[in-house]
Formats: sequence, C-alpha cells, structure tokens
Amino acid sequence: LAEIEASCCNIGDQGSLTIAEAVKFSKSLKAIDLSYNSITHFGLSFLTETLKLSESIRTLNLQANRVGNKGCVLLGEALIMKSVLRDLNISDNEITGEGIVSLAEALVYTTDLHTLKLSRNRITDSGIIELAQSLKLNSSLSTLSIYYTQISDSGAAELLKTLRSIKNVTKLEMFWNHRISGSMTTELLEFCKDSHINLCI
Repeated sequence: LAEIEASCCNIGDQGSLTIAEAVKFSKSLKAIDLSYNSITHFGLSFLTETLKLSESIRTLNLQANRVGNKGCVLLGEALIMKSVLRDLNISDNEITGEGIVSLAEALVYTTDLHTLKLSRNRITDSGIIELAQSLKLNSSLSTLSIYYTQISDSGAAELLKTLRSIKNVTKLEMFWNHRISGSMTTELLEFCKDSHINLCI
C-alpha cells in the first residue's frame, strides 16, 4: 500500500485512530489524504505518533479538518523528532498565530519539508512574522501557501524581507489576502518578477 485516499469520508477522530494503527509499521506508505473529515487534534495525535515512526510517509493532506493550534503543536513535535514528511497541507484548520509559532519553531530543525500549505486559516501578522524569521534558518522549504488569511502590510513586508535573503522558496501563494494594500502587492510582484519565485497573488 503506497497511498491512502480517504477524503470526504466523515471518518472523524475514530477513523484517524484506526488508520494510524493500521499503517504504524508500514514501510511502503508514502501519502495519506484525510482532507475534509472533521478530525480534531485528538485524532491527529494518533497520526503524529505514526509519523514519528515512519521512514516512508512523505505527504500528509489534512485540509479542511479541525486540528487547530493544538494540532500544530503535535505536528511541530513530529517534524522536530523524526518525520521525513515532505508535503504538509493543513489549510482551513482553525489555526491562528499561536499554532503558527509551533510550526515556525519546527521549521528551524526540519530538513525534509518542501511544501507547507497554511491557507484559509486565521493567520495574522504576528504569525507570519514568526514564520518569516524561521524561514531564514530553513533550507528545504520551496513552496509556501498562505492565501486567504488575515495578513496585512506589516506581515507581508517582513515576509518580503526574508524572501530577499533566502533562495530555497520558489513558489508562494498569497492571493485573497485582502488586508494587503495595492502598494505592498506591487512591491511583492516587482520583487518576484526579477527573482526565482513564482508568486500567485
């Protein structure tokens, strides 16, 4: 078994436990898609224990669940301890700046994560500033998705400052961030036009 696709199956926390236990010692599983399943941090706790043991799981899609900030703490711990995860999607998961801090701390230590999707969460400037600071110490992340959040000009400016100093991020999704002004949007576009970054804004 190389992939589990259980999107929109209403499995909840109990289903998350069942799946985590079933694949805990799998050496072939590479991807898990449990998007749109009403999983909370409780259900996620079983999955993160599996991630800590796995040497094969590279992709985890938890889009549109309810893992929240406590879920970010669990994911951060897994990323720091051992996880070989390359692609993590936790968009639309009731996450605020508090949760982003946990992930930002993990980014300092992980060398495997390439894609991080955080869109449609309640991320404010304080959260994105923490994330931007961590990106300066991370050399693996290449794709960052932060569209439809609560980021404004101050957060975008700090992110832009970081992007000017690093080379690994090559794709940035920032559309539908309505608190970012037209002038800041122009500044981002001008920078990305002359750089290695593919910006969607």
